[in-house]
Amino acid sequence: MALAVTSLLAACADQPVGLTSRDLPGESVQASAADNRNDPLTSRLSSASGGCIVATRALDGRYWSRSFPVPLGNKAASEAGRTIRFAYRGWSAGSSEPVRLAVCTIPDTPDSRVSVRTFFGGNEMSSAELRTLAASAGVADGETWQITTAEEVARGSQPVYVTDGIVAAPPVRLAESALGASAVAMMVVYCDPTQIIPEPGCVIEEETVPDTPPPPAPGPAVTIIPEPFPSAQILCEASTDYPHTSTTPGFIGRINVKAHNICPVPLSQTVSVTLQREHCTLWIFCGWATIAANTYTNPSARNATVAANTACSWQKGWYRGLGSHTTVFPQGTGTARTWTTAVRINCW
Repeated sequence: MALAVTSLLAACADQPVGLTSRDLPGESVQASAADNRNDPLTSRLSSASGGCIVATRALDGRYWSRSFPVPLGNKAASEAGRTIRFAYRGWSAGSSEPVRLAVCTIPDTPDSRVSVRTFFGGNEMSSAELRTLAASAGVADGETWQITTAEEVARGSQPVYVTDGIVAAPPVRLAESALGASAVAMMVVYCDPTQIIPEPGCVIEEETVPDTPPPPAPGPAVTIIPEPFPSAQILCEASTDYPHTSTTPGFIGRINVKAHNICPVPLSQTVSVTLQREHCTLWIFCGWATIAANTYTNPSARNATVAANTACSWQKGWYRGLGSHTTVFPQGTGTARTWTTAVRINCW
């Protein structure tokens, strides 16, 4: 069964990434006791205002984390009451994944948000602003930031205030007086993931797999690849199948995904497919990693199909397929993008 959307970009309106729908500006939202019971991060993250976990990415993709208190500044620190989670993703040239992550408990006030995001060097950003930031910093595959939404970044049960920024090269950051007139400059030494043995206080974060599926992408079941002129009579269909474990001899047990072009007459066809798996760190930082990809081209065909597959190496996870479709018509070239909703696959 196939599911597709008219455009990859259609699932990514340029809306601010800073707040989830459960934490609108001007509102105070307190997580309920039920939220806390269902939220595994509560056992790791301090409930005290200013309590943080900061993680640095290693070359193998895992994150090394350490807990520490972040300075809030006089005004923010004096504001007691409701709290909210603050999340920061720090990006760097040469990496398509965040190189630094932080999650903190902070007072649910504008001053607190400004203080903490200033400390980490992050800002609320729309999808367009994220892409601009990625391009200016030379971040690898920065265009992939365009499909990130607050709900995908923060898969937690509590409201999360999300910010993004560029990480400076040094592994040590100094908090300057921008945190407040009487704030004390503070040296924070992040975990060094190049060490063979973690430093005291550092923890190697294991991947986490949420029980709930990622937010669905809107769209129809089939996408049309149109000719460049509205009066054209030739219309092709593009679709991407759900990822699944293969039953084909020679590929049995592997995770497989296919994308298709279907046209009424022979035409030049190119179709690419990408298999992605969701990966989460500290339960709330979730993104999509490409684990397989393939492209097929035929100079004259009615149907074109391409498959990508990889070993089923994970105990459990959420997977999706993305298709890129091109057909050359007599009057010009038509294109489409398709993707599936996420499906759960357990390898063992």
